[in-house]
Amino acid sequence: GAIAALARRLTLIEEVSIARRRVFASADDARRYRDDLAARLDAEIWIAGDALDHGTARALIDLRTMAVADLIERGASLRPVTTITLPQATPALALAHRLYADEPGALQRSNDLVLRNRVRHPAFVPGGVELEARAEEEVA
Repeated sequence: GAIAALARRLTLIEEVSIARRRVFASADDARRYRDDLAARLDAEIWIAGDALDHGTARALIDLRTMAVADLIERGASLRPVTTITLPQATPALALAHRLYADEPGALQRSNDLVLRNRVRHPAFVPGGVELEARAEEEVA
């Protein structure tokens, strides 16, 4: 049991270290990751506390506080996700150009639309269903 607990804790510590370098596509992605990581750290804090390992619990609380603060700060500088519904199927590249107008990187944004919405083929982003898109200063 002690080896399993140590392995879980070391994995969480390493994940927090990696999270500091992780790049998020939107504020919503950062928030979802933050909530997931915080919940896993909370669970480990409870386990340490129940085992009366107060030093480890305190260290994990400090780690959680640092990680959540970092993710909140970085997420605040990102754009949120908005939902859109297309009237008909549209190619992802055309949709990206329509949504993001003159901004550079429309190809990357079209890839984000495809991946975010699990579109089967980038030439046919489905119409009539809610889709997620990264909000920019102005969404057309």
